[in-house]
Parts: sequence; C-alpha cells; structure tokens
Amino acid sequence: MSGCYGMIKKVTKMLKATCIPPKDLEKDTLYRYFNIFSPLSAIIVFFLNLVVKGAYRGNNFNADYLLQEFGLHVVENLTEIKARVLPPPYLKYRQRGIELEILPDVGEWNMNDLEMFNGGKVNYWAVVNFSGLSIDVVDCFCVGIILMRGAKGMTFTQEPLFPIVTETPNNIRNALTHIHRLSISKSGQEKSLQLLFVILADMSECYGLIKRVCETELGIVSQCRQQNALCR
Repeated sequence: MSGCYGMIKKVTKMLKATCIPPKDLEKDTLYRYFNIFSPLSAIIVFFLNLVVKGAYRGNNFNADYLLQEFGLHVVENLTEIKARVLPPPYLKYRQRGIELEILPDVGEWNMNDLEMFNGGKVNYWAVVNFSGLSIDVVDCFCVGIILMRGAKGMTFTQEPLFPIVTETPNNIRNALTHIHRLSISKSGQEKSLQLLFVILADMSECYGLIKRVCETELGIVSQCRQQNALCR
C-alpha cells in the first residue's frame, strides 16, 4: 500500500500545482527557470515579464512571409478557454462489513480502518532480496504483508510461491529472469507470478532497471521497498 500512498501524494501535488492562478504560476515559472532568489527578484521578474511579452511585438510575427504564405496569424494575448472543475467521484469501501462512500478532498482520503470494497486475490507472490538484510528480517516483512493485505480486504496466500531469493545488486537482470522461470516451473503457468516484492539497499541505483525488466520484459508486477523501511 505504500506505493498507493506515494501515488496519491504525487497526484495531490500535481492538483495543487494546477490550482495556482495563471499570473502566480507565470511568476513561479520564471523564478524556477531563471533560479532567481535575490532580494531584487521581484524587480527582475517584472522586467523579465516585459522581455517575454515584448518578444511578440519585437518579432512582428504577422509580418513574416512564411506565416502569411500558410495563412497563419499569431495573436498577442493567450487563449482563454472556458472550463469547469469536475467534482471528484465517490469511492466505495467497507468498514466492519458495512458499505461506506468517501469523497476525496483534493485527491486525498483517509483509509484508516477501511477495507477494499471488492479486494483482489493474490495466489502467487514472491520476494527477492537485493539488500544486506537477514532472512529473519525479510520473513518478518512477509508476515507484515500478509496481515496488512488481509486487514485491507485482500486475499493473500500465507506463503510465497517459492522461498525468498537472495541476490547481489550487480546480478539483478539474471536474478529476475531466474525468478520468472522458477515461477513458471512451480505453477505450470506462463503468467503465474502476480506480484514480486523487491527489497533494495539503494532505491535510486536499481529501481529503473528492475521496473524495466519486470514490467516490460517479463510481464511481472513488482513493488520495490528500500531496506531502511523494513527496519523501522
């Protein structure tokens, strides 16, 4: 679920950014683009605005031969589009067996004590450990996964498809390919492994490679966790 919460935070951040009034957004863009943080920033932004808006008049686009040849016309003012904000949809959950509808607030909602309305079922899952954590710590992580998923209304098998695989970070591609083949041999199905938990020592170095190999090349849904999160 941590991946879901991370996605919710990203969506909320995006929504808040798009709710900024156009003039404030224009100033903010100029601040970030030109990296202006001096006490004279307001004055500099003011003159930058003049420069940007004056570029249109200085270039005299509508007198350009090529634009005239293709029948193009450039107006000075930005296009105004009439729009409206759609209300967020209600989300349906269960709370102690009772149906419950929740209305998100700017892309956020509280899932404490709530269960999925129609929770998914995971029969085949596995864990690969690329960190330096011991098997005992990873085993505790697996127990926590089962308990948390069950509390959220998901059906999760008690045991992974095969024992925890431990590998070094410099052998990621080979390890994932081995896991894919192992899952097929264990279940006898081409698309058997529904979820692969990947434990990493450093998320930044290996995350991109793991996602590319799992989701794109092997068709495995993966969820990466950093070892520090498991030790809390």
